[in-house]
Amino acid sequence: MEQFQKTASNTDTGPIKEDLEKLNINDSSQEQSEKQPDLENESEDPPFYDCLSEEELEAKKEEAVKLKDQGNELYKSGEYQKACDLYTQALDSCPEILKDVRSVIYSNRAAAQSCLINPDIETATRDSLREAIIADCSEAIKCDPNYLKPLLRRAKLYEEMGDDKLDECHQDYKKILELDPGNAQARQACIRLPPLIEQRNERLKNEMLDKLKQLGNTVLRPFGLSTENFALQQNPETGGYSIQFNNARK
Repeated sequence: MEQFQKTASNTDTGPIKEDLEKLNINDSSQEQSEKQPDLENESEDPPFYDCLSEEELEAKKEEAVKLKDQGNELYKSGEYQKACDLYTQALDSCPEILKDVRSVIYSNRAAAQSCLINPDIETATRDSLREAIIADCSEAIKCDPNYLKPLLRRAKLYEEMGDDKLDECHQDYKKILELDPGNAQARQACIRLPPLIEQRNERLKNEMLDKLKQLGNTVLRPFGLSTENFALQQNPETGGYSIQFNNARK
């Protein structure tokens, strides 16, 4: 059976350059190059490919690669939705044991879906596409945890999604730096993101305290008290808080 050759790249050039070196397939009509490793089969039932002979498995691989290559041609011609459809067919044809092939196809489909996002589409459609792209990137990474291209694409999307995904974004960029210490995009992000995360956490803490204060005032009002009668004091050693009662405040 054809052996798969793993390579790595830190440039984001879309799906067309993600396949050839990684899958060790010579195709003069494409200019692909990337890498890939391994994913565990999580099903308790025997996977269907256990029943396949080596020849049948190879035939499944060739079918998936052919569909992927056709998708690549559509991608190059700007027919992104049709490319996505062919990548989906390729995934349907590709046994899960062929992780190197599947990781490339997932990454290619994510790249094609990225091209469908434009300023003219509705917000709900854009958000749905982002979620689909992140899901495909995550699947590619599950197949190959060291696959740089989907890591970069997912990190970028996480940051675009705002405060809620800053932690996930930071984790992706830290992983990218582990794999590629010279990656300027990841290095800059790892400098930029921690202060943003700290500011977000401080804002969330203040919002939570304000809500607690409102709730406290509601409870204390029948007793002629308010949260102004109480003061939070932080212990500088432990970082914990204690409540001090001040009867003079009304």
